[in-house]
Formats: sequence, C-alpha cells, structure tokens
Amino acid sequence: MLHGDLATWRAGLSSRTHRLFDGESGPRQDTKPQEVRNSSAFPPLGTSDHNLIRLVPTYKPVVRRQPVTTRTVQLWSGEVEERLQDCLQITNWDLFTEDFGEDIEGLADCITLYIRTCEESIVLHKKVRCFPNNKPWINKNIKALLNRKKRAFMAKDREGVKSVQKELKGELRRAKKGYKEKIEGKLEDNSTREVWDGLKRITGQKQAGLDVGRGQDRCKRAEPVLQQI
Repeated sequence: MLHGDLATWRAGLSSRTHRLFDGESGPRQDTKPQEVRNSSAFPPLGTSDHNLIRLVPTYKPVVRRQPVTTRTVQLWSGEVEERLQDCLQITNWDLFTEDFGEDIEGLADCITLYIRTCEESIVLHKKVRCFPNNKPWINKNIKALLNRKKRAFMAKDREGVKSVQKELKGELRRAKKGYKEKIEGKLEDNSTREVWDGLKRITGQKQAGLDVGRGQDRCKRAEPVLQQI
C-alpha cells in the first residue's frame, strides 16, 4: 500500500534535508504532482545559514479562511490617568445613593457604568487589525523589526539581516517575558476572569454569547442619574 502511494510522488522543490539523510548529490523534496505549489524565498529563520522557502498550496489555510477582525484598544498614559482621577474626584457620589437607596446591585452597576462612561470619554482609542495567527505578545516593535528584516533580505544585505535578527531575538525575549509577567500578575491579583480571557485568546476558543438583558434594564435605571451628573 505504501509502495503504491510513493510511486505517484515525484521530485519537487530542492531541500537540504534530503541530501543530508540520503547522501544524494541532487537535493530535492518529494511531492505529489497535484500538490506542487509555487515557492518564494524568505529570510533565514534565526541564525540559520539557509533561506526559508514558502510553499503556497491551492487550498486556503485557516489563517486565510478566517476573516481579519478589528479591535478597539485604549491608549493609556500618565496624563490620561490624571484626567480620569480628576474626573472621579469632582464627582458628587451622593446622587447615586439617593436614587438607589439600599439596592446594592443597582448602585454597583450604576457606578460601574458611570466610571466606564468617564473612561470612554477621556481615554483615547485606536482601531487595530488582528489576524487569526497573531500572537498576544507581538507588538509594534516586533512588527517593525520584521519589516526591516524583509527589506534587508530583498536588498541582499546579509549583514543587515544578521543585525536585525539579533535585535529581533532580544525583542521577542523581552515581549514574551513581559506577557508572562502580565499573566502571572493577574493570577497574583486573583483576576481569574482576565486570565481565562487571555488563555482563550491564545487557544482561539470562541466565547459564548452573554445575556445582557438584565444589564440593559439596570442601565436604563442609571440613565437619569448619569444625566444629572
């Protein structure tokens, strides 16, 4: 069965691995005729002495089948934090207790909605595109270094590629360490919900829809208080 299937394979793209293991003078990569793909050269991975070869298949991989999502992120800074603190300090909190009385849950929801409203009106927002294969520790510095490495490779600047790869290696190490410390900090602060959200983003697990009917009712009750403030 195996010999019959291997008979349909033929020599395709050259590779160094075949020569190392088989000892043949002409290195190759065996592929089926219907699976032969277009190839393109990419910069070497890490400190490797040979380039990467990208094979583009006819079928669409998962990263192409899933759409690119757009997320809105907050841009925090010291000035923004001071403005938010000033906004909360001048707030008349007695208005909340007068309208809700002993309704602790309604009071908590109203205060949370008010703080969120202040946050959305003060903190700057930015829309970013998220691809299905994005890693949570990838930041703009790493993307800039990857683009520099590609430009150096296209210009056939081998020394430039090595220099950028050295910077990229250090930046990746720092980014992964920072993300690790962020997750560990949430565990130490008992922020289990944020930890699970981070794990779901890493594993790609889809979150189920939430029942927001109860929250909408409380938001309607809080609207008069927010309008007074």
